[in-house]
Amino acid sequence: MAAPDTGFALVRKGLLLHQAFEASPVAVRFAQELRLMRIALNSVVPGKYAGIGRYPLNADYPYVPPGWQWAQAKRDEIDDSTAMVLLRSALGLVEGEFPQEEWLIDGPWLIQGLDVAREIRRISQYSAQLEIIEVARFPNRTTAPSLGFDVGYWASGNFSLICDSAIWPLWHAPDMADVETLAEALKALNERMLFDAPDEARRFREFYRSCGWAEIEAGTPFELIEIAIPGSE
Repeated sequence: MAAPDTGFALVRKGLLLHQAFEASPVAVRFAQELRLMRIALNSVVPGKYAGIGRYPLNADYPYVPPGWQWAQAKRDEIDDSTAMVLLRSALGLVEGEFPQEEWLIDGPWLIQGLDVAREIRRISQYSAQLEIIEVARFPNRTTAPSLGFDVGYWASGNFSLICDSAIWPLWHAPDMADVETLAEALKALNERMLFDAPDEARRFREFYRSCGWAEIEAGTPFELIEIAIPGSE
């Protein structure tokens, strides 16, 4: 079964995620490298990032703040069980019987229906930390006015090339020797840390593919993903 080409997600607000990342074991461990990276990427404002890499509420497991993924100590998990139960129901899932389609890696989260997304957020005990975004796999387009384009895996967790290279680097942080080149490649980002035009997003995707430290695109392609915030959010 293929993933739908459009949908809605409940994601964490960027500023809260940035605060969590800065306080995390990963950020503390690599504080010097992170400081130098932030200086080089001085046009990147992590707290304003509005893309897919914001840990969508999923129907499978509790949320772990960014930066705790590699911690040896007990990790803090944020369990939003009530909202997860409604999300499972909306997706037609039975607990413990999650489908194994590749697009459901990191838990099912792509909601079909804005009213459903709003109801899930309403009952969430973390509703103040969440916002609803509309997402579309280009060339499909969002119905709400666009915030811009991210690049990453479509409907498969929360992996964004922008996020993992320049916002909250966790899995494939850039080599320090390449940071200046990365900064040049990210100059086209808008104030929401997204690309305004598909061609800009494509150019960044091609640059990223050329980097030796990057995620390897094997089987699942890097997609252009349009982001919007529905009206009245």
